[in-house]
Amino acid sequence: MKIKVPAGVDNGTKMRFGDMDIVFNVARTSKFIREGADIFSEITVNIPQLVLGDIFEVETVQEKVKVRVPPGTQPGSLVKLKGKGVSRLGAAGRGDHYVRVNLNVPQHPSKEEKQLYEELKNLSSKKKSWF
Repeated sequence: MKIKVPAGVDNGTKMRFGDMDIVFNVARTSKFIREGADIFSEITVNIPQLVLGDIFEVETVQEKVKVRVPPGTQPGSLVKLKGKGVSRLGAAGRGDHYVRVNLNVPQHPSKEEKQLYEELKNLSSKKKSWF
């Protein structure tokens, strides 16, 4: 017997096919977390990428897409990819895909990197503050 599984089925969804009741178990993946029709994933970026902004390739449940992380993005921020989540069961449209932006702070910067960070620190301390 072949059963066509509708798009958007979630873990624990129950459906009746003929005289059978079927409960679905949806496999988990380490790439995505699913909440309803929405998907969550993460990218890890470095300090210059957060300060200056950058474009990243992100895998969604459908395809790989380019994501723009704007300049000044804060660590832990979410970037929303509208309509790139899972199909809604029994409804039109798809959920959204949210990408959490994590910061990778170098644990062992090179001598040159340390020098550049010192220069940035000195420049930042020269800026006038409101407080």
